[in-house]
Amino acid sequence: MHELGCDGQWKPYIAKDIQLEFVMLDPYYIINLEHTGKDSATYSAKYKVPDRLGVYKFMITYWRYGYTYLED
Repeated sequence: MHELGCDGQWKPYIAKDIQLEFVMLDPYYIINLEHTGKDSATYSAKYKVPDRLGVYKFMITYWRYGYTYLED
């Protein structure tokens, strides 16, 4: 994610509240993503996947006032 700065240049958007949802019928996890680079828009998280068969879904939904929303 990037945002347009006051100088008219695009720069990485830095946030501490972006979350990854790891969804199956049960269990249901919401994990905070951490910013991984000073000058990049890269976020990551580490977690262990449950030892269960099933279909899993990864979701990111990020809504903040004044920004375009991100839904993936």
